[in-house]
Amino acid sequence: DHRDLHSFPTRRSSDLLLRNATTATGVVCRTIEELEGMAPVDMLVIDEAQDLMDVESLLKLDELIKGGWRDGHWRIFCDPNSQANVDGVFDRAAFEELTQSASVIDLPYNCRNTSTVVRQTQLVTGADLGVARAGEGPAVEYQRYADQDSAVHLLDARLKKLRKEEIDLQDVVVVTMKDTVDLSVATATKAFRGGHLVATTDPTTVKPGKARLVTAAQIKGLEASHVCVVDVEDTRDATALARLYVAMTRPRISLWICATDGAWQQMAQAPNERISP
Repeated sequence: DHRDLHSFPTRRSSDLLLRNATTATGVVCRTIEELEGMAPVDMLVIDEAQDLMDVESLLKLDELIKGGWRDGHWRIFCDPNSQANVDGVFDRAAFEELTQSASVIDLPYNCRNTSTVVRQTQLVTGADLGVARAGEGPAVEYQRYADQDSAVHLLDARLKKLRKEEIDLQDVVVVTMKDTVDLSVATATKAFRGGHLVATTDPTTVKPGKARLVTAAQIKGLEASHVCVVDVEDTRDATALARLYVAMTRPRISLWICATDGAWQQMAQAPNERISP
């Protein structure tokens, strides 16, 4: 009865995709909230482990591994740097203690993002994204706005442009930097009011002609062909910068960012090189 356990901290869209992918395989896929009462497993696999890197969570997970962390079989996948402040808890001391009993393997290649997206994300966030393997790709587009009405107009215009380019909005995700989608300027757009932009964490329910609106936490671990980032108001706060990093690294093809004048000034002063509008 060999079982793998994939654990996610309240990430509904990733959870659904994994559950569907592992149907009839014998793999048990659960969120961290669903682990109560489960018997220990032969192999524990955790994705987005930086969100569970605290003493309480690690002790809870230790009980789920036959042999525990010390003598059991387990694999964890995590980004202990740029994504550690987006969701969950990351305790650097707990992480370092766990890695002392593990073989650490770095993944040097970025197979999702174009080299254009990689360069811009490095400039804005200072993060190391590895070596891009997806080609050059279109330029990252930045838009500045002074007030909410301007931001609403810019996002509507962007979605309209994508449609004119014969891109199905089903391949488009709008990512807000706000805590919840209902706080986003995107909810005031014509696209949202008209049903062409929908707030949902389940990508399998989105029909052709409709884009998704999600938070950075909700899209972490996932990707989309085209990503529009909105409500960028600050890039210096640790949480805000981590959310921006997640959003900027989701697209496979195009990336569009709509930022306040203040956030633009912060990005333009990013180390190593200034960003061209």
